[in-house]
Amino acid sequence: MSIEIILKKDVDLRGCVFITGFHGIGETGFITVNHIVESLNAELIGYLLTEQYPPLVFFENNRVATPFELFMYRNFVIFLPRFQPPAFEQVSLIKTLASWIMDRGIEEAVLVGGLDSRFKTETGSEQLRAVMTSAYLKTRKIDIPPLEKDLFVAGPLALLLAIFEINNFPAVALLPYAERNRPDPKAAAIAVQKINELYGLDIPVQPLIEDAERIEREIEELRRKEEHVREAPSTMYV
Repeated sequence: MSIEIILKKDVDLRGCVFITGFHGIGETGFITVNHIVESLNAELIGYLLTEQYPPLVFFENNRVATPFELFMYRNFVIFLPRFQPPAFEQVSLIKTLASWIMDRGIEEAVLVGGLDSRFKTETGSEQLRAVMTSAYLKTRKIDIPPLEKDLFVAGPLALLLAIFEINNFPAVALLPYAERNRPDPKAAAIAVQKINELYGLDIPVQPLIEDAERIEREIEELRRKEEHVREAPSTMYV
């Protein structure tokens, strides 16, 4: 299965930090990454193409916005998957992306997902958990409780973590507690705040809290359109 990464220009990514998140529990990863890209006005540097490319685009900021895009801000490389890769294509996509990250000399990766809020402890004091690769623990100290051993990470984030662990690459998954049955911008705000703390950034989190209802509506509409096109791929839909 062919997966291709296309860059708009030659960029030196050595020493950069890679950030991504997918459509999981609470849509936390996607909301976080989308907010980072928009807040930092990150530069579009490339695209990822797959054989089962979602047949959906829209017009934004005077250009065609595509399903899988790469952005850059200072020394941060950000992969924005506007749609969840199909399950049967996820392994190929993630293997290609992980190899590209390591081959380009990127220093470490930050992955964002959601952790079902039903697994919160009775005290309820903690806001997120983390999963770190062995290589990450050797180079960094992090003040986040690790994910309990009886809980699992699933989907594209799990694949990235597995490949990074196997290849001795530093990576951390930030997993704020999130609502399972609806988009949760407040959980994304927790992830953004932690990324601010880790890297000395000042990405605003208040819009995620104040505009939570609008963000939820927009994501639900995105889901609806994606489902419509996947169910009827030959139908032109606007």
